[in-house]
Amino acid sequence: MDMLLEDKMESFFLAETLKYLYLLMDPETEIDILGKHVFNTEAHPLRLLDEVQPRDGICEVNDGFPHLTASPGVDHDFASFVPPGGDRFVEYRDGTSPYDITPLIKARSDRVARVRREHVKSAMRHAWDGYRRYA
Repeated sequence: MDMLLEDKMESFFLAETLKYLYLLMDPETEIDILGKHVFNTEAHPLRLLDEVQPRDGICEVNDGFPHLTASPGVDHDFASFVPPGGDRFVEYRDGTSPYDITPLIKARSDRVARVRREHVKSAMRHAWDGYRRYA
């Protein structure tokens, strides 16, 4: 069976945009959108905490806003940073790829990126036209 691969990014983008617009604008929603809830990336409502508490020194609390750590000093050696995760992705550590990226693969990738860019721009034009018309 010969199956043709199709890029459905524009459909996904539009579906995600419409999902969030519906969740945010539905007048009959039972979720207090602007109060104590936010949506995660899968549109599941999450209740906000009343305040942020530091946990075992993992984060500092300055003026009520959590920061992961204090800012590094002016003389900080950023080159000495060792990312967490141990030996994951060691094949990329020196900036190379474990795969042979041929000019043909680059050309195909560029072509897909250009097509997606046009679909995204078209979807955004469509969304903004609807916003101008109905908002």
